[in-house]
Amino acid sequence: MFLSLRILSGRRTSRKYPKEGFVLFGFLHIGKDNPDVQEYAHLIADATVQCRLDDGLISRLNQYQKAKKLSIQQLQWAQEAALDMVWQQLCQGDLMDDLHRKSFLTFLLICKRLHKETVQNYIYESQIQNILYNIRHKQQLPVYDKSLIRMLFKDDEILHFCGPASLVKKVKKVTRVRYGGPVYSFRICRGVYYRVGSMKVGKETQEYWNAEDDGKFWITNQRIGFLGCSKHFSFDLSKLDAITSGEGGIQIFKSGRDNPYVVSLPSYDIPCQVLSCLLNQRDR
Repeated sequence: MFLSLRILSGRRTSRKYPKEGFVLFGFLHIGKDNPDVQEYAHLIADATVQCRLDDGLISRLNQYQKAKKLSIQQLQWAQEAALDMVWQQLCQGDLMDDLHRKSFLTFLLICKRLHKETVQNYIYESQIQNILYNIRHKQQLPVYDKSLIRMLFKDDEILHFCGPASLVKKVKKVTRVRYGGPVYSFRICRGVYYRVGSMKVGKETQEYWNAEDDGKFWITNQRIGFLGCSKHFSFDLSKLDAITSGEGGIQIFKSGRDNPYVVSLPSYDIPCQVLSCLLNQRDR
């Protein structure tokens, strides 16, 4: 962006300014810190958090944009700043209930200058936060479509979680072998040697988690399990002793089994909250 200025001598000069905006002679502000940009951001952010997004507010925002002559770039900055404000208040304040999520989705619909990928990511994240809110505050578990996984369900069985996962196992691999100790070699004849002494062999091993199979981890109101291409397990929740989050993923301890099942997931928030709620209901 270029700005040409006529100075007192009548000469004309041009200077290239950075896109993030600038302050000229202390009176011209056209960047992200522009008071008009910040005011627009606060108007729409406060209305979103307070669930007051309506046609009247949208009309006020359009009038404000025209009155302050906000450019397309400034409008984008304002909407990005508002998105940060809204997300911080809703998540830190644990306010993502159904009403606030509806308001947040309306906010994303209004903000036409946000990147499509950003909008899609926040739609997904807001869904997760809404599910977690309902589990924590209402003990309301999510219900997933049973067609997401190919398995037989009981008539009264409800699918509360289903997501991509890997069944993993810790393995050891020898990375280096070291030989040491005094060794002497005597030549007996051409091509024949006699070796005496003691040789110590040392091994260096490395432990890591290896994916045995990829598939889906699922939780119902009665069972828990994993279904992969070659490996699977499932058992009643009554046989679930404990679940811990540790190395490799979540460790699932089944009564009567020495070693836990270890399942690696992209995210652990929802399945852990679902299991915690189900176990609390079982123990009551």
